[in-house]
Order: sequence, then structure tokens, then C-alpha cells
Amino acid sequence: MFAPEGPRVYSVTDGMVVRARGSDENWWSSLGGYTVMVEAAYDAGPIRRGDLLYYAHLKARSGLNPGAPVEAGEKIGEVGSTGQGPDGTQGRFKPHLHLDWYQGSWLGNDRAASGAMNPYPLLRWLGGDAGTLRPASLLVQTGGYRTSLGGDVITAGGGRENDTGRIEAFSDGVFAIAITLLIIEIGVPHVGELGSLFGELLHLWPSYLGYAISFLVIGTVWANHHNRFRLISCSDHILLFVNILFLMCVAFLPFPTALLAEYIRDEAHRTTAVAVYSGTLAVTAVFFTLLWLYAAANYRLIDQSVDPVLLRAMTRRYVLGMLLYIVAFALAFVSPAASLVLIVILALIFVLPEPDGSNSARQHFFEG
Repeated sequence: MFAPEGPRVYSVTDGMVVRARGSDENWWSSLGGYTVMVEAAYDAGPIRRGDLLYYAHLKARSGLNPGAPVEAGEKIGEVGSTGQGPDGTQGRFKPHLHLDWYQGSWLGNDRAASGAMNPYPLLRWLGGDAGTLRPASLLVQTGGYRTSLGGDVITAGGGRENDTGRIEAFSDGVFAIAITLLIIEIGVPHVGELGSLFGELLHLWPSYLGYAISFLVIGTVWANHHNRFRLISCSDHILLFVNILFLMCVAFLPFPTALLAEYIRDEAHRTTAVAVYSGTLAVTAVFFTLLWLYAAANYRLIDQSVDPVLLRAMTRRYVLGMLLYIVAFALAFVSPAASLVLIVILALIFVLPEPDGSNSARQHFFEG
């Protein structure tokens, strides 16, 4: 990250200073010049406990010693142009900060870096503007401008546009059609000469029941799908097709709903009708959970500003919900009524609001 010589460099995480392998007692590396390496003390954003943050080409030797604790936002050096030569060599390239992010492993008395990480997710997380762990947690003060690895301006959103809009629009259309088809399945009753309209309306109670349960389920699934795509910042080919499989299940729901309404009063076929209904919901839950697991794994498609603790909590929530829908399917063969009760309870549980998750684990990237 290019900057004028002299601006202060700050640690991006709490941790402990360790000596990078290849650097001497003066923190000098013939390639990286004056360096500092910090071992992260805890999980924060995309950083995991034990990860190594390597700061190179600093202006001068750091006053920190191996084993010294540092806090996020604490000064660890100044931007310089040292390196590519014996101790003290500088000026062979423009002043800049070289930041590397590694998984760590012990090797003798020095800290060796292994598993180099793509720093872009880290930069995106640091560039978030919806809150901070510490207001002073900064990477480098650059005198009023912000730069990325290539000198480009970093936006609050990390420089990447959200390309999930068409997925959400298409999904909303499928949800709208599926939820509308539910009412079409309820026909207008025909009253004979001696019949009663009120009695015929009461006779349709299975249709009302199926409509109410399915409307609640589809509405809840839509709300959770919408909330998840607020955190999914981009898409890829696999996400598109997992979402299509999920929507295929949603579009199919009016059929098992009509089946349930038709045969719930028939003792001979009630178990099969409830099993088909609960089984459809279980498969839908499986694809919804797979959609989330794929997007959330290692922040593959998730906004890097999301708190990792919250990310894990949401993952547990969806996996547990999927398992309980599978239990509801199995329960249909034992007690169809209990299976439907569990489905209603699950829908009501998932109606409860979830925390936002976008403002509890961000840090400001640069001080302007």
C-alpha cells in the first residue's frame, strides 16, 4: 500500500509480537527490511486466532520486543522503503507498507509463516464503516487519503458491487407465485337445495388449515431468505444453482398443501399426505441450509464485516432447523398430528427477528 514515508503504521488486531523467520535481532530481513510480525490473539472478522500479520519495509527498527503484547490500533512502526540489501538499506523502491496475512506454525524459536492468505477479505473487513471494535483501530495513517494494495481507493463496501439483486428479484417472484397458488386451491363451495352455505364453508376446514400453515411457512422462509441475502455480498455459479434447487422446492409446495387438505380427514391416507407435506418442507430446509453453508464457508460470499460469532450462531440455527424438519418428516409416520404441530412451532420460531450482524465486528481501515 503506497504512502508517503513516515506515516504511522498500526496493528490491525490484538496479539503478541513474534519474530518472523529470517529476521535478525534488529528486526531486519534482507528482503523485507525492518519488519514486525503480530500473532492474532483472537478471532476477529476474517482473522483467526493464531494468524500472523506481517508488516514489512518499515522506516526504522520497531521498539517492540518478541513476546510484547499489542492492541488493535497500537503503533508498531512507520511507513518506509527499507529492504533488498544489508541492514539499513532503503530507497530502492517507493515508500509503502507491505502487509502479509498467514496461518502460523511454530518452527524452532522463530515464527514461520505458512498458508499465505488472500488479503482482500481482510482489507474489505477493515474498510467497513458500520461500526468498530475500537475507534482507534487503524492500519496506516496516510494523510487524508486511503489506498489499497494497488493504490486504488477503497470504498466503504470494499470496492465490490453487490451482484445478487437479480437473484433476489427472481426468488421473490417464485415466492409470490407459490404463496398465491395456495389460495387458488381453495374452491368456492356449491350448496344444494337443502344444504347450508355455512356448513359447506365449515367443511373446507382442511383447506383453511393447509393454507394457513403453508402461508406461514413460505412467508417465514421468504423472510429468512431475504435476510440472508442482505449478508451475501456476491454470487457465483454454484450459489445460483443451489438457489434454483431451493426455489424448485418452494414452487412445489402448493401441491403437497392441496394433498394435505384433501386427505387429512381420510385415516387410510392421512399418514402419506402428511409425510409428503413434511418431506417437502424437509427437502426445502436442506437446500436452504446448503445455500447458507456454501455462502458462509470461510466468508466465501459473505460480507466480511459480519461478526464471525454471529455467523456461527446463524449457521447453528439453520442446521438445527433443518434437522428438526427432518424429525417432523419422520414423526409423520408415528403421529401425523404431532408432525404438523412441530412444523407450526418451527415456523413460529423462525418468525422471530434475527440480529442484524453487520455492525458489531468492523474496524475503520484508514485514518483520514
